[in-house]
Amino acid sequence: MCIITIEMSGYIYCFSNDTMEGVYKIGFTTRTPLMRLKEANRGDTWSLSNKFTIEFAKEVGDCREKERKIHKLKFLCILSRGRYFSFAL
Repeated sequence: MCIITIEMSGYIYCFSNDTMEGVYKIGFTTRTPLMRLKEANRGDTWSLSNKFTIEFAKEVGDCREKERKIHKLKFLCILSRGRYFSFAL
């Protein structure tokens, strides 16, 4: 059996929201971080009263794998289904 993996280049991002002080959304996107931010700030996406802001974004190869590795870091306190984290910036 041959398994083929496809490396997706894209961005790793970290978003914050004043509604959730000290909590950050860490994810990846194959679009631009600004496009992902606009999507996150739509009222029907995550339903928070304040808008998200970009704390960090970096273009990387294999963005899905990089996100998975970041989510496994021991210093992150995982909240809400592994997408929101609490840590000091």
